Amino acid sequence: MKFEIWKLLGIIGVIAVVALIATFSLSGRYFKGSLMFDTTGKPYCTNKGEVATQNASHVWTCVIPKTETKTETKPSTAITTTTPSKSSVSGSTSGTSQTGGSSGSAGGTRTKVATKSGTSSTSTKTPTLTNPFKDLSDKNSNKTAILSLYKKGIISGYPDGSFKPTKTINRAELTKILVESTGVRPNLANYKNCFPDVTIEWFAPYVCYAKAQKWVEGYPDGKFMPANTVNNAEAIKLILRSQNVQDKPLTSNIPFSDVDKTAWYAQVAVTARDFGILEDTVSFRPSEGKTRGAVCENIFRLLND
Repeated sequence: MKFEIWKLLGIIGVIAVVALIATFSLSGRYFKGSLMFDTTGKPYCTNKGEVATQNASHVWTCVIPKTETKTETKPSTAITTTTPSKSSVSGSTSGTSQTGGSSGSAGGTRTKVATKSGTSSTSTKTPTLTNPFKDLSDKNSNKTAILSLYKKGIISGYPDGSFKPTKTINRAELTKILVESTGVRPNLANYKNCFPDVTIEWFAPYVCYAKAQKWVEGYPDGKFMPANTVNNAEAIKLILRSQNVQDKPLTSNIPFSDVDKTAWYAQVAVTARDFGILEDTVSFRPSEGKTRGAVCENIFRLLND
């Protein structure tokens, strides 16, 4: 009887052990809370962010490791850019209003009276400008003036990337520059056929607009002769007229060795000198062909007066 009891107890014990193993076993992995052990006995944690760690009593537990948060402060890198002021001249320089589609205003009148002393002025200093012209070197005395007018859209170069600053300028080229220096962009629909030799060419709107403003005139035969070279006296007269500068009355003293008081350009020469737009204040050289660079210098100085 006792044997049967012990046999029964043994069976119960085996069942209890099996039940206990089944309770703490899952697919060959043993666990305690979030701590588990794989079949090789290596501990790991089931909760995200926890790490299996053995404490001082050599007991494995799952803990969340402390993390250090680093805050990186970057120094300020703000850059303040100052854009230099851009001088511009807009509007017609005569009292005649424009009737054509122009990108600039053509209704105002600007009058200058010569008051400067007879000293030569130099080109106003400007910020460094990008030079798009392959033949415009740093040694060219008109470089600042040329680049300034280029930046304002008053002048442009040739298709080959050159400007040809030492080339003499013709009547058509000068007229275009003078009109654009006032901010006016006349169109062909309203300005054409104003001279027998000025019809619908690229320069026609500019020449016809200048004629309407009474800046330019034709020759005795009625033609404009757009390809003719402009001499210094003619160029200075047109530059002053396009900006509506009034001639200064003549005195007994003419400051140029090559200008006679009775010459038609005497007042032009004196006025230009007093405004400081001439590079040479000793000789006027009225009959000398005007170069493209010199024209830019005169206009630049007048616009920055």
